[in-house]
Amino acid sequence: MSNLERYMIGLCKMNRKKYAIILPSLGMGGAERVASEIANEMIKHNNYVQFILLDNNDVYYKLDRRIKVDFMDYDEKKNKIIKNYYRIKKLRCFLKKESIDIVISFLTSANFLAILSAIGTNTKVFVSERSNPNIDSTIIKFIRKILYRMADGCVFQTTDAMNLFKGKIRRNSIVIENPVKSNLPRWSNYKKHDDSIVTACRLEKSKNIPMLLLAFSKIIMKYDEFKLLIFGDGPEKENIYHLIEKMNLKNNVFLMGKDINWHVMAVKCRIFVLSSDYEGMSNSLLEALAMGMPVVSTDHPIGGAKALINNNENGFLVPVNDSDAMAESLFKIISNKELQNNFSKNAEKICQTLSISNITNKWLKYVNKE
Repeated sequence: MSNLERYMIGLCKMNRKKYAIILPSLGMGGAERVASEIANEMIKHNNYVQFILLDNNDVYYKLDRRIKVDFMDYDEKKNKIIKNYYRIKKLRCFLKKESIDIVISFLTSANFLAILSAIGTNTKVFVSERSNPNIDSTIIKFIRKILYRMADGCVFQTTDAMNLFKGKIRRNSIVIENPVKSNLPRWSNYKKHDDSIVTACRLEKSKNIPMLLLAFSKIIMKYDEFKLLIFGDGPEKENIYHLIEKMNLKNNVFLMGKDINWHVMAVKCRIFVLSSDYEGMSNSLLEALAMGMPVVSTDHPIGGAKALINNNENGFLVPVNDSDAMAESLFKIISNKELQNNFSKNAEKICQTLSISNITNKWLKYVNKE
């Protein structure tokens, strides 16, 4: 190796930024998927990237082998205040010891700890809200308004979410959408699609699967051959299962479980649907659009669906908790092949604007601002 080559390698190492990404876990979830994909892209830019997990050491998404993952272990027997005190202490030691330049945190609980841990260090902290801030308790809202002023910046998924904040927080904020997952299958590659409707989400109350079941029950009154595939898992799984039985839908509705490759089956279905009461920016909706699927979604707060869907152009938006409106939109798509193809063609355009490289560049430009 020549002296020039050694010099250039040394120069690259000197200019190499060190990033720590902090979040509760890397399990199956929207924030976790986005964080994983951004980290994988960031490390291609000669950066050091490390994950710090606060709640558990689950890693659901594939990471570049150069990315280190540490679990900030804690004593479960301690009360919440003491537990978080020790987490902050450990995080502060880590930031100083590793000379971390920039922390990026996802989700409110991790955001709070990241900000407090960086006090008295040279580390910059950028927090990211991933849902609807309005749903949180009064005390969480109060703490957030105090602590987010101390952050170097805040990233939101939608303009509606960002506009909930004022003053310094608002001035230091930016909207960065979720990236599109690469190498997704294409809906348009299939000449014939199954008589099926599909959704993919965490099975929790905010996703309002009961409303979706009610809308679907109206569909099979006319199209009794249609199936509804529900991908995902969560605390409402048993309640949803019993509701399916109670509504006599067990021959038409199927709980498919948690599957990272749900796209393989979903792309063969006729329509993707999302019934959430509130949401940040749904990754499954984004991925369905990127695959070119006709979609129907509730126009839920905090604006994620309307940021992705131009109503009547690449999908339908319907009011929250309105099963009649959802059923009507599903009927329109099922009965109109030309509408299906138009929606599909327009939906695929999102692949370019929200590519992982474009979104990661937005992140890097923002967190490295002077």
